[in-house]
Amino acid sequence: MKHNTQLKKRDRKSAFPGSFRFWFWLLLLGATGLTGWYVYHVSERVNQAFDLHRGRQPAHVYSRPLLLEPAKKLSLQDLVWELDALGFRRSHVLTGAGSYTVRDDTVQIQQRPFQLPDGQTETRPFEVSFADNSISGIRRYADHKNLTSVWLEPLLIGSIFPFAHEDRLLLDLDDVPQPVIDTLFAIEDRNFHNHHGVDFMGILRALSANLRSGATLQGGSTLTQQLVKNLFLTRNKTIHRKLVEMVMAFMIEARHSKREILQTYINE
Repeated sequence: MKHNTQLKKRDRKSAFPGSFRFWFWLLLLGATGLTGWYVYHVSERVNQAFDLHRGRQPAHVYSRPLLLEPAKKLSLQDLVWELDALGFRRSHVLTGAGSYTVRDDTVQIQQRPFQLPDGQTETRPFEVSFADNSISGIRRYADHKNLTSVWLEPLLIGSIFPFAHEDRLLLDLDDVPQPVIDTLFAIEDRNFHNHHGVDFMGILRALSANLRSGATLQGGSTLTQQLVKNLFLTRNKTIHRKLVEMVMAFMIEARHSKREILQTYINE
């Protein structure tokens, strides 16, 4: 009887390590799977949001198109101001769509195509004559046939981003002067082209400088981390937010080029 009891105890002891290993590996595999799913899910959301911010286009707000017709109270100077505001080129002769000339009391204009509610306008050249601060006549440039009216394209008065409700001009990286970019790197992220979203050496340098000074003088965040913070996160200074910021920065760097990241940062 005593021998049988000892055997049962040995069987339970020998079975326990195997049972423990089974549950350990099961939990480890489950945790790995959940972590992988979470990282993939966050990565997709981050990259979709990044693409949305990088490729978003503003909603343009235009003034009413200007109707030109004989007897309309409009001076030559007023029309020239309108053409300059629209970005028309002033020259001695018409040089194509979007150009105009001024001769005595007449303005010659070559339209650019634009859409009206009842169809698209023609790029026909025409000329507008003035007398007593009013339009005295409108004629086709080619055959001098009188026209009853001509629409001038509307003036762009604003561009609104739906998400931020802001008027903003998007820049291409080629339009940004190189000295501005060099200064940005020198101040914010000297190692931008060498790290993968997080500059650990930069973090150590910033930590060392802050410890020596006894104050927070440097942050150590890369341009990619700052972009992540501006696009997705709050400005709460917590360890959890900083870790999430670093993970998201790695994700963006893995999917997008340095040029795309820099251009999005400048526009943001």
